[in-house]
Amino acid sequence: MKQNTLKQLFFTPQGRINRQTYILAYICTTIAFYIAGILTIFITETLDKHNSFAFISELALFVFFAIYLYITTILTIKRFHDINKSGWYSILLILCFIINISAQLFSEDFESALNENFAVVFGLFLLAIAITGLYYSLVLIFKIGTKGENRFGKDPLEEIYRAYLNSLK
Repeated sequence: MKQNTLKQLFFTPQGRINRQTYILAYICTTIAFYIAGILTIFITETLDKHNSFAFISELALFVFFAIYLYITTILTIKRFHDINKSGWYSILLILCFIINISAQLFSEDFESALNENFAVVFGLFLLAIAITGLYYSLVLIFKIGTKGENRFGKDPLEEIYRAYLNSLK
């Protein structure tokens, strides 16, 4: 599937994207998410000093985060497709991300509720999750995609290869 529109790039899981497209789209999506979040917080703080808009702000941030998570998942699926792996591998990265964020948000509650032995085991579990997420992130960034067509579609660099070969003639 040709990735010639933003809708196809960000909202459809079919097809493949190369490393450069993945990295650039991921960076742009992350920047847009942070800008939307900062603007939401700024507008809420500016409009209301008594925090009656706090719920609206939190809801908007949740919506922005859900959209961000969806788009980055779509990009990750397509990048896994490019290295000839199932898009279901993206679930590993999502779980790593959610578990690490949850652990950070609730770490004080966990520390007080857990005994020391379980806290060590839980800490090792979180470390394993973080290492798994880092490994797959590095694979997506550095592994070269399958040359030529694979079971997920045509090589996204095929047109570039053709143009380069034509320029050599």
